[in-house]
Order: sequence, then C-alpha cells, then structure tokens
Amino acid sequence: MKVLFLEAASSFPPSPVFPHLAVQADGLPGAIFERLLLERWNPDWGRSPLPRCSRRIQKAEHIVYPTSCLMTGSGHFLPIIVILALLGAGCLHAPVATDEMLDARHHLMQQLLHGVTGHLQASLSSLDDTCSEAAETLGSTSLSGPRADAILERVVSSHPSILTAITYDTNGTVIAAEPASAKVIIGRSLLDQEQVRQAVGTQKPLMSGYFTLAQGGEGVAIARPVFSGDGKFIGVVSTTFSPRMLIAPAAGDAMAYAPFIFNIAQADGHILFHPDPSLVGKPTFNETTFSRFPGILDLARRYSSERSGYATFSFSRTGSDVVVEKETFWDTVSLHGTEWRVMVIAETG
Repeated sequence: MKVLFLEAASSFPPSPVFPHLAVQADGLPGAIFERLLLERWNPDWGRSPLPRCSRRIQKAEHIVYPTSCLMTGSGHFLPIIVILALLGAGCLHAPVATDEMLDARHHLMQQLLHGVTGHLQASLSSLDDTCSEAAETLGSTSLSGPRADAILERVVSSHPSILTAITYDTNGTVIAAEPASAKVIIGRSLLDQEQVRQAVGTQKPLMSGYFTLAQGGEGVAIARPVFSGDGKFIGVVSTTFSPRMLIAPAAGDAMAYAPFIFNIAQADGHILFHPDPSLVGKPTFNETTFSRFPGILDLARRYSSERSGYATFSFSRTGSDVVVEKETFWDTVSLHGTEWRVMVIAETG
C-alpha cells in the first residue's frame, strides 16, 4: 500500500530502544496521523515542544509495509516517525473522521505497547541470564572470597539498573556483597524478607515484588539457587535492580515520539514506573491519591487478574490537577511467575 508522507531532510536522533519496533501503517492515511497528533500533543506533559517546521521539507512517496521498522539499520527514523513528529508540531492540517482518529490512536497505542513490552521482557530475561550464569560459576567456586567478589562485581556492572549483587547461605545470612556500599549487610540474616525465605525454602529461581533493601532504598530482586558440583544446595545469589532504571529507556523513548504515557505496575497495583515520580512506589489500592477515582480502582482490579485488556477511566493529567478522560491498553511481562502490567495511556477528551 502506498502512503504519501512528508520526509524531513534531516533525521531525528537515533533511538537506542526501538530498532525493531513495527508500526503498521497499512490502511491509516497520513491525514489521520496528522489530526491525531495535532489534537493530542501536549507540551505540558514534560516534553519540550517540537520545532515548528524548522526543517527543510521535501515531498516523497513511500511504500509502508505492515511490519516496517521505525528505524533503519543505520539508526535513522523511517518516514512514519517523521510524519508523526511533524504532525505533532502542528505543521500540517487535514480533516479526519472521528472513527478514523480513534482507530489510528488505538493502532499506534497498541504498536508502542508491543514495542515497550517486548523490550522490557528482553531486559528482564537478560538480567535473569546474568544471575543464572553467576549461580553456575559460584557453584564451582565458593559463595564468598575474592573469586565470589569478582563474580558479583561483574553482575553489578552488567546493567545500569542493577543496584547490588549478594550471596547468602542456606540460613539466609549474607556472606558476600557488591558494590562496596552493600558490604554493610555481610553477616546479616535476611530471613525477615519474604523473597529470601522463598528462595531458601523452595531452592528455585524467583523475581520478588518491590521491597525496601536492607541497606536502604527500594528495588526488585532476582534470585537463583546455587548448587555445588555434587548437586548440594549451598545458598543463593541475588541481584537487586531499580525498576525505574530498567523501564525508563523503553517507556521514555516511546513517550518522546507519541503523545501517550506509560504506567507499569505489579499485578497487585504497586506502581513501578510513571512519568509523575510522586506516584512511583505507591500502591493503587489503599492510596488516597486514587481513592476519589473509582475508574482507577476498577482498572486495577481488572488487571490484577487479566494479563491484557482495555479500559477507560478518569484521572488527573500528568503534571496538572486537571481531571481528564483517559483510555488504556495493557499487556504483561513476567519472570518466574511474577508479573508486571505494562499500560499505555492516552487522553480521550
């Protein structure tokens, strides 16, 4: 299918997050994107306003396939992202039927949701692989000592979201920790933490919920049992990470190029990521911020048991006290039975 686009002569900065995000443009004329972005773009959401027609423009006709990527292998955005930005800047105008606008918004929301969800799932799996490799190596060496410290150092340096890496024995007592700031917990029993009791008791991999770290701060833990060469359970290696730091690259990249926001929460409603930092760490239930918005509570009750879905609700515009109507699609990422709900949210009014 051919779609007429306006292509900016100079490209946007390359995105490190979405080299494979497919936006299916089949059946969505450029005028729909224009109206969608023109009416929905809101600079007050914390993004800098896009430049108004400051680039040299040339007309070009492109064939856009249903699985064409937003970026080329060389890191340049394809015309579809350029047209979205131009439309958001208010450079173009065209009448579009309401139903077409709704279809276009839903189409784009779901495509971005798919991209963010895929990136987060891959990131969680990568962290788990790193922890698994450390567990295997520690099983052939020791849970403490210089070699164990070196293994934990490699774990900590493997991803910017990782806060700590520790080992603890079968009694839940920490016997090695990195980085240096985490060594204060060596010798301390962590059996007061649910995920430590679970890791020791089940001797199986796990990802915890959001919790307060023994040395301070908040995070999520991935734990792997460690077995000696003869198969004896000798303890656990655990790495804690910041959900916000893990999520921000994907969600931030998506929010920078479309007028939507992302909210990521545990299945129990505990918020892990939101563009409003005051909401991060808060539980949806039993939280005064949400008590006067029954639609939010209904949404949280639904996504507590539904791994994907669609809902509408009322809530304050991000960065404002103005209450607006919103809609969301959500999907799920998971690791070792622990699930996160990934929500893409748009205003509908």
